[in-house]
Amino acid sequence: MATLLAALPFVSAHVAWIVLTFPVYVSAVRAIIGQRAGIVLACAFPGVLSNAVVGQNGFATAGLIGGALVLLERSPMLAGCCIGLLTFKPHLGILFPVVLAAGGHWRAMASAATVTALLALASCVAFGVESWHAFLQSLPAASQAALTQGRADWAKLQSIFAVARLAGGSVALAWTLQLVFASTVAILLYAMWRSKISSDLKAAGLATGALLVTPYLFVYDLLVLALPMAFLIRIGGSVGFMRGEMLAIGFASFLVLIFPLVTAPVGLAATLLVALVIALRVHRALAAPVGSPEYSGLPVLQHELRGS
Repeated sequence: MATLLAALPFVSAHVAWIVLTFPVYVSAVRAIIGQRAGIVLACAFPGVLSNAVVGQNGFATAGLIGGALVLLERSPMLAGCCIGLLTFKPHLGILFPVVLAAGGHWRAMASAATVTALLALASCVAFGVESWHAFLQSLPAASQAALTQGRADWAKLQSIFAVARLAGGSVALAWTLQLVFASTVAILLYAMWRSKISSDLKAAGLATGALLVTPYLFVYDLLVLALPMAFLIRIGGSVGFMRGEMLAIGFASFLVLIFPLVTAPVGLAATLLVALVIALRVHRALAAPVGSPEYSGLPVLQHELRGS
């Protein structure tokens, strides 16, 4: 796709990329909410503007993650295809093997592995193995530039790692905090996906966790945050909204909106706020009596969390 776009003039390629990928993102949010209002909400999310202006891949990323989450239960093979295509953004797919194994989604995992292998093979056929050699050789230099030297500007990165570096912490401290935090998120998500908690809540947790575990995250990647918001709206429409839930979702959107004005890790704050809402949802479900709309076999989740 990049090769085809490179054959066009710059502005035309920019517009073509946005036009091609935007419907993928909108379709994912629409499928989650299950109503036409989902189209409006997808378009209204402030991350749309940030991604469109710079011509980045946020629409494709959010669309593939959303597609995988929507399709996982009813069409695991197609969900796996979405995950396989997502390998162009590997740092946002770190948690997928963890949750797929926890939930026993082996068909989706096999499909994802197959698509990944085919894509790698296709790239070798098209460009030769030299492109892979160059890619692997460039990784240490790229990591050094972005995460050690801070050439990307710490204030633009939306991660625990970046906050630690922005506050003057060393590289070792930043990596330690990021790894401890990411491990905690992974353990909690593993417990959630091992349980009988609702699939919508699991999906919301995974989409949010995907943003929290990576040290390398820009504001255009926060389009993925529209997915857990959509799942929370879907859950609220089914069993009722918690007090202040919509206000929290609105404020998280506001934080994403003001990023160009403050140039600070407000996107991380927005992600953590959505994570808090999901945690409160889990707590509310744990406290729900057996037989209630929110009860879904959650004693299993309690057992997993205790073990973790």
